[in-house]
Amino acid sequence: MKWPAGFEPDNSSVYARNEIAIAAPPERVWRWLIRAAKWPQWYSNSANVNFIRGNPPELAPDTEFRWKTFGATVASRVIVFEPPHELGWDAHGVLSAYHG
Repeated sequence: MKWPAGFEPDNSSVYARNEIAIAAPPERVWRWLIRAAKWPQWYSNSANVNFIRGNPPELAPDTEFRWKTFGATVASRVIVFEPPHELGWDAHGVLSAYHG
């Protein structure tokens, strides 16, 4: 995983890792992950996904979007986009974070 400067696990005050196995090829999973506008259909901790810069409903490099997660509104920008293996965005709101 490519961590942006300052967000490496050793430099973060909070670090969490979640992992699941999905019985599908990476290309199929990727198509669901990049459809940010549809996250609320399958991820209950997301809501109100609005694109600021980019072409909804799919994420792409440098896409900027605002959304709600765990009750907090955050602004995010896609900073890692390597289909179908790695996707990552920052999040700024109550705190700053990286999700990859």
